Amino acid sequence: MGKIKTKCHLCYEVTTGEEAPDFCPTCGTSLTDQSETQVKRTGAQLITGKATEGWDGFLYLTNTRLFYYKASKLGAGAAFAAAGGLVGGLIAGAISASKRGAALAFSLEFNEIASAEIRKRGLLGKDLIINTTAGESYKIQTGSLVQWEAIINELRTMAPAS
Repeated sequence: MGKIKTKCHLCYEVTTGEEAPDFCPTCGTSLTDQSETQVKRTGAQLITGKATEGWDGFLYLTNTRLFYYKASKLGAGAAFAAAGGLVGGLIAGAISASKRGAALAFSLEFNEIASAEIRKRGLLGKDLIINTTAGESYKIQTGSLVQWEAIINELRTMAPAS
């Protein structure tokens, strides 16, 4: 019997195996019940320490949850990209491409989100901070912070209490 390729409708990861999985092994969405739909997606950085420590990846907003899919580790590449313009970006791409480690960093149902807020970072930077009801915080760097903050806060207030 041949290998079966299955593509996730949310994170677009392709899984190959003897059988089609019921759930995406990358983002956890049901592949048999495709009622979870993507509302918004953007390339982003999840910062886990200093500004150059964390993960490049994608921030997803679906009709049921917010999750972050980490694609490659930030490291020296982030420092090159921050300081080097076009050349730095090329070096950063080469470095991050060699440090693959794709995985789900977090997945939060809307009722697990306490708040989403924009905080100033340094002189000109801003971050989106996602605070959970369990007391955890996630720092995201991406474009359109005001839009992300507004839609997350709107959806979390409409979520049924757990």
